[in-house]
Amino acid sequence: MSGFHNIKGRISRQFGGKLHPDDEAYLSYHDVRVTRGDLESIKNDWLTDNAIAFWEEYLEHEKLTAYPKAQITLLRPSMAFMLMQTPNPLTLKDALPDFTLTTHIFLPINDNRNVEVAEGGSHWTLLVVSVLDGVAFHYDSLCPSNDAEARTVTQKMATLLGGKPLRFVNMGDTPQQDNSSDCGVYVCLIMKHLLLHRLLTADANGKVNMSMANRELDPAAGRKTMLRIIEERRKEGERRRSWVDSFFYYLLGLLSAALLAVMGANDLIGEARARFGGKVRVRVRVRRGLGRRMRSCSRLSRPPSCGGWWRQRFWMRAYGVWGGSRRAGVGC
Repeated sequence: MSGFHNIKGRISRQFGGKLHPDDEAYLSYHDVRVTRGDLESIKNDWLTDNAIAFWEEYLEHEKLTAYPKAQITLLRPSMAFMLMQTPNPLTLKDALPDFTLTTHIFLPINDNRNVEVAEGGSHWTLLVVSVLDGVAFHYDSLCPSNDAEARTVTQKMATLLGGKPLRFVNMGDTPQQDNSSDCGVYVCLIMKHLLLHRLLTADANGKVNMSMANRELDPAAGRKTMLRIIEERRKEGERRRSWVDSFFYYLLGLLSAALLAVMGANDLIGEARARFGGKVRVRVRVRRGLGRRMRSCSRLSRPPSCGGWWRQRFWMRAYGVWGGSRRAGVGC
């Protein structure tokens, strides 16, 4: 099975200080950073771990959220690989999700057994563990390719779920691919079909049919769908960043105008103090004295037939503030 996909150049990218163009970020989507290399693999190549992880993030955040009562876990390819390579799976319990209430677990399986090789392996398959039924369903689009790897992961999952053995079922009616590069796309399409059209729409008291018999899959259309979703999320992110940037620059402009106004006011005050320093201080004292007058006026007894505003006007006239001269108060 080796040589099914071209990994030339992928290992060499792990060395050297310069970032390879394929490793440049194209989209940040929740916990996944899709690179241009991932995008190229979706177009016409063997899917990378990250491409499948993006698909799982998409299903989890945009499909599963419509069913809040569903207890379905989509394990990322890196988690499934780590589970397959670890002798004692219980040591990974803190790194894995809590399966206490989980009913079904989806695991993408890869035949890479070398932990030192990035993007290694040559084939993808899908393992679906039904915790309720104690069964592990294995979907292989190039059967029988990953049988040993899928059985190993099944045993590790049984240990994690309490030690009760899981019955392994190889789904012989899985749709078969007709080339050497569509296995990852088949995993994504089968995952979506089982999740949306079987598990999430099934009767709670009924038996779920996990068969893929007579189900035709179109990997070319599947690739186009994945690319379209990525482009839509990228444009949505650009619109959000554009709005945030516009709002930020708007606030920055307001702040700059306010700072300029304060600086201009300080300059005017400085010039006034330089030219009329004494008079400016006298005016400040007069205003402070006026404030004391007004507070003392408000504490005086109010005539029974006068409103608050008229009382204020009366005493302002009495103290000569209103109209510029000291006059006798006027009646209400």
